[in-house]
Amino acid sequence: MKWKISISVLWLVFAVLFFVLALLHFAESKKTIPEFKMTSIPSSMDIKFGKASLREILGGFAYDFNKHLANQDESNRKANLYACYGYLLAGATALVSMVLVWQGYIFALLAKLVLLVKSQKTSKNNK
Repeated sequence: MKWKISISVLWLVFAVLFFVLALLHFAESKKTIPEFKMTSIPSSMDIKFGKASLREILGGFAYDFNKHLANQDESNRKANLYACYGYLLAGATALVSMVLVWQGYIFALLAKLVLLVKSQKTSKNNK
């Protein structure tokens, strides 16, 4: 009986740990990287590189970099949600494992409870 309590407590600790990790990953999935904003370049400092100006080149970089940040945000969001689902499944598995340790004891208690209810019904019917 003592080992059942120890194993049950261990399963409960794992379940709590997994559910906390699921919550943390869910919270992380809601975070986003802020958009990159380029500082404005005064027209007096605009330099030409061939046909393109520095403002055009940096504007193109900012656009591409923001697309990369958006892709990274989506990838991080999905990865954190998948981790959240995995931890939820692991937590549920730990809870089921904890219940399975006590399965025989629980079924014995339920059987006694059913017998008790039946005996009370029959005693009421006999009166």
